[in-house]
Amino acid sequence: MSDPIHVIVRRAAVTEYQSAYDDHAASWRAIDSKAQAAVAMGGAFLGAAFAILKDGGTSLTDMERALLFIVLVLLLLAVLCSVGVLWPREVSAKPLPSLDYVDEFLGEDPPSEAGTYWNDRLRAWNVAVGNVAATLSLKASWLIAAQMLTAAAVAAFAVFLFLYFG
Repeated sequence: MSDPIHVIVRRAAVTEYQSAYDDHAASWRAIDSKAQAAVAMGGAFLGAAFAILKDGGTSLTDMERALLFIVLVLLLLAVLCSVGVLWPREVSAKPLPSLDYVDEFLGEDPPSEAGTYWNDRLRAWNVAVGNVAATLSLKASWLIAAQMLTAAAVAAFAVFLFLYFG
């Protein structure tokens, strides 16, 4: 006996939620990787700026000092934003059990409660995907801020280098 249409539709919706959750998890990993790279790049530029201060800090003009200070502040803020991306957060895990387990449990002739079961599964997946999506949006906002600050710092550092060596 085939499943009623409402069970088929609910099962398809749960499958879509599972796919969305997996897509969010992949985006999560990509955002974390970009934040790690931003921290590394910010650290490298901070090291270069401090090396210039150590070696030639006394020979800098007021304009060069101001630019270097701006670079340092922007880089520090960029690194802090990147750390904000990487900060551990609590999110909803995938609701269990898997669809294969459910199909095996319900068997060929699902009971009348199968529709209620699928409604509960849809609610659980809706909460999990919504929670991960909201947290992912927050992480993306922190990453955008880190990237914008890094870009501004690199531009200011380029101007500084032009003035310093120019």
